[in-house]
Amino acid sequence: MRVRPSKGEHAFGPYVGADVHAEITEWVGIMAGIRVRLMSGRAVPIQAVDLVDPDESPWVPDVPDVAEALDGLPLELPGTRWHTFVGVKLFLR
Repeated sequence: MRVRPSKGEHAFGPYVGADVHAEITEWVGIMAGIRVRLMSGRAVPIQAVDLVDPDESPWVPDVPDVAEALDGLPLELPGTRWHTFVGVKLFLR
């Protein structure tokens, strides 16, 4: 069964970050940075979406039956605390 957070649930949150930008040539530069989220993971209500591969099982439940069985169970969304990135910049001059 494929599930997702219920409609109306958002994964937005505040973060702090820092970037470093360096010009290599007149047209090309590089950048790197880090973002640290200020909130941790949380539990949200789930919504059953569809069956992943109903042909693999001899018994295939209906999506509404599974949705009813999962009603009220939380989905734990782990909070990835930090992200790093590196990129190339092209200057259009």
